[in-house]
Amino acid sequence: MSYLSSFISELKRRSVVRVGIVYATVAFAALEGADILLPALGLPTRIMTVLAVLAIAGLPLALGLAWVFELRREKPPGAPSSEKVGAAVEGQATAADVRAGTSDSDLRTFARLFWKPAIGLPWLLVLVLAAAAVIVPNWLRLRREAARALIPRIERLAGEGEYRAAYGLAVRAEARLGPDSALHQLMAIVSDRLSVTTEPDGADVYMRPYAPDAEGRFPEREWLGAAPVLDIQVPRGDYAVYLELEGYAPAERIASSALQRAEGALFGGSYAIDLSLTLLPSAEVPDDMVFVPGGAYQLVAVDAPLGAVAQLDDYFIDRYEVSNELYKAFILASGYAERSYWRHRFVRDGEELSWEEAMAVFTDRTGLPGPRSWVGQDYPEGRDRHPVTDITWYEAAAYAEFAGKSLPTVFQWEKAARDGAYSHFEGVVMPWGYMGPGQTGRRRANFSGDGTAPVDAYPFGVSPFGAHAMAGNVKEWTLNEMGDGRVVTGGSWEDPMYVFSAFGSFSGFHSSPALGFRCVRNSPNAAGDQGAMHIDAERTPTYMPVDEATFRSFLTHYRYDPQPLAPVIIEAVDTEDWTREKVRFNGLDGDSILAYLYLPKRATPPFQTIVFVPGVSVFFSETVTVSEAVEWLLEANVKAGRAVMAVVMKGMIEREWGPGYVPPEPSSVRFRDLMVLHATELRLGLDYLETRSDIDSDKLAYVGLSWGAGSRLLFAALDDRFKSVVFLGGGIDETMQPTLPEASNINFAPYIGAPTLLLNGRQDEEHRYDTRALPLWNLLREPKKFVLVDGAGHVPPAVARVPAINGWLDETLGPPRR
Repeated sequence: MSYLSSFISELKRRSVVRVGIVYATVAFAALEGADILLPALGLPTRIMTVLAVLAIAGLPLALGLAWVFELRREKPPGAPSSEKVGAAVEGQATAADVRAGTSDSDLRTFARLFWKPAIGLPWLLVLVLAAAAVIVPNWLRLRREAARALIPRIERLAGEGEYRAAYGLAVRAEARLGPDSALHQLMAIVSDRLSVTTEPDGADVYMRPYAPDAEGRFPEREWLGAAPVLDIQVPRGDYAVYLELEGYAPAERIASSALQRAEGALFGGSYAIDLSLTLLPSAEVPDDMVFVPGGAYQLVAVDAPLGAVAQLDDYFIDRYEVSNELYKAFILASGYAERSYWRHRFVRDGEELSWEEAMAVFTDRTGLPGPRSWVGQDYPEGRDRHPVTDITWYEAAAYAEFAGKSLPTVFQWEKAARDGAYSHFEGVVMPWGYMGPGQTGRRRANFSGDGTAPVDAYPFGVSPFGAHAMAGNVKEWTLNEMGDGRVVTGGSWEDPMYVFSAFGSFSGFHSSPALGFRCVRNSPNAAGDQGAMHIDAERTPTYMPVDEATFRSFLTHYRYDPQPLAPVIIEAVDTEDWTREKVRFNGLDGDSILAYLYLPKRATPPFQTIVFVPGVSVFFSETVTVSEAVEWLLEANVKAGRAVMAVVMKGMIEREWGPGYVPPEPSSVRFRDLMVLHATELRLGLDYLETRSDIDSDKLAYVGLSWGAGSRLLFAALDDRFKSVVFLGGGIDETMQPTLPEASNINFAPYIGAPTLLLNGRQDEEHRYDTRALPLWNLLREPKKFVLVDGAGHVPPAVARVPAINGWLDETLGPPRR
């Protein structure tokens, strides 16, 4: 031990040891700092691995250099050699030292001999490497364990919608864990991939996250680079993107994966955000207008005429609603006196008015020409950038003529506002993108307020082409006639948000504090009227089903022979709420059928059972499974105490048709045969339920979603074992007509024998109320119930859906056994 103590004392005296300690401390601090800074700067996490390797490799180099400098400091020129010094020292040993077997001189000699580079350096390197072999793996292991401990926190933040915070932790964890399947799945949830390309290249790309603080302030925009900016990873969320290039008109867009993710829950798909824009020279773009490309456009708004299409030419639309200051310029330019601006006949209550009679109406509170709420041809102080209101359609049209523009047709307005996007999911599509249930547009648009806001007050509410405030603030006049008036749309500050998609009609002489306008400038070479046709009020179709005797004859197509099912439970998955069994049993012609059965843990058998038929996404999607659809839609209903069975029908995931399969046309015999096949597979599933002692086969409920409540609703009419029926997002889809009469839901809906609940969203733009849901309702027989959820899209949100379904089943089947 004395040798070791002497050796350690000698090492402490050497500067190389101090260098090693300082190096290790600095290297560790640098690595920890890099672990924090690299994710914050958006740099690749693999840099961390490179830095760690460099830090370890640099330690021997630092020690070697310190060793060399130490030797050079101890041996100035002309000094005696280390061998002579060692000999002199050795000669000073005392007899007592010899008798003791060693001496301080021996120890010092040993240490100094060890210090010789040829002897000591290899041993020291061995010690360093040995220490590194022990310390580094444990340090890396502790880092990985700390990173893995972040995963539950990331999951919690993601579940709460706190994607930016979750993303920051995920990037830190990724830097430490490297490839990890659980973290990879989480990263797909909390991050987006963004690409921005422009024509021409080189536009500066700026991005500003929709991340308001407690006071509602948003971060400043940041420069991402010059386009193209390709496949960068960003925290999941919405971003205002600004594109600027000298000599070209600037552009604004919202970058968001929200609609893709919402649709992906039904249809699957990629969540990459790809913004690709062609920038126009500044000289070609009118001031404060944005470009909208032409083409055929079909209206999709909930109140628009179904299937209405117009051929549009390229056009520009005002970036903002026409403001008070702009309208005042029209007044000061004698706009009310210049008859050439007033091109339309004045018609009120069916009677034509003269110029003088009309001008007597278009006055402010002092009797001067101007908006009804103005005083002395002036607006209230400080409201120059607010939209002009309290003007009629005729005044808006006259201003448009003065500005060398026109009022937009409903087709031009809607294309600029939403570009044909709508949701098959629970929420609705606004100009900036998808809004799910419970989300608010409070910082994106002026709805449910107490008055107008400046026209540029909501930078995160821009439309797909960069127009501001197309939802809320004020309703906007359009060019089209509807009934005896003119169409208004977009919703206003006094409306709830879901009114955005509604079409209304007011007399051309109507004015309101919540009604304004914006203009378009058409191409000089524009052909046609850009969709300026008269808009007919939507009429509810009336369908004529066959009589009951004919319906009974159709049932012969759906007869099947009972057969041994030979069921096998091939998988069982337990959760705290249910046990999910995956069952295989015999199907037709030697085929096997799969079914998922969810057994609740908060009820007592025998269980009432929901038999679920999903929507088109599960029939044709390559990514959405039957079990995913059940757990997304009916999880809460299982928790409430009812079992759920869903049959995996031929063509769904796990029972695919195979390559080259082409779905049949609705009018074909193949379509009829497909309906028969699926109906039979579903009924064999009911046969299986009857074999189970834990299922109450006298209390089965059919629940269909979308297709299951539309083209496939006839399944509910085929089997009298259903004692209750629920249609979610149901309707008669005219695009599925005509079909052979024995496959037509029109002929089956009136003969559903069980009490039926129709549960739809008022803003459903897939199965719209007037044209699809109401015709189905009219076909259903009593007892029946219609629940129409205001503000909901194709699938009513859980807060409305779950209690409505549970309440209906309690009423028709009785409460579940507890």
